[in-house]
Amino acid sequence: MKKIFITLCIAFASVCSYAQSGDSKIGVYGIMGTENSNFGIGAKVQYGITDAIRAEASYDYFLKKDNVTNMNAGINLHYLIPISESFRVYPIVGISYVYWKFDYEGALGSDYSKSFEETMLSQGVTQSDLDMLKQYAPDEYNELKAEYESAYEDLEESSSESKIGFNVGAGLEYDLSKSLSIFAEGRYQIVSDFDQTVIAAGLSFKF
Repeated sequence: MKKIFITLCIAFASVCSYAQSGDSKIGVYGIMGTENSNFGIGAKVQYGITDAIRAEASYDYFLKKDNVTNMNAGINLHYLIPISESFRVYPIVGISYVYWKFDYEGALGSDYSKSFEETMLSQGVTQSDLDMLKQYAPDEYNELKAEYESAYEDLEESSSESKIGFNVGAGLEYDLSKSLSIFAEGRYQIVSDFDQTVIAAGLSFKF
């Protein structure tokens, strides 16, 4: 994950190195994803390559939900279309790195580390029932215990996956002052098995 994120940052720096002049901005925002149906926060850095073209590096972190953690990093280009002196709209194109992790231990709860008998007792089976099963039906007891242990021993505490995809979208931006702007945008992430629309709104600061 770190290597790919560093590569994206290097790509962003390379684009900016060709700029002769332009505005630099940092931004913070809230996000909502349609696939994970979850909220999160994000941060971005922007550089104006020309008056009309702006490069952006962004990072999104979605709050953990249903034992899934999801993070996105992206490199985008905006084409700024002025509507007035303070208001502009822009299409968005770029690449996206999507990472998510599933927490098996969180999903299974305390049963993840319990023994077979502890789990049975927590489900309402009495100790006398277990003792009778072991005494009068040992084969069935051992079979149930083996199935339980096999199901858990193959599980890791978590699993993760990451993929590269593309971003397309549009946004709008309004200047509240010379250094402060508000913005809202929608990005559609084209990622194999994880396409989703990300809605973002926040503030950006010129520096």
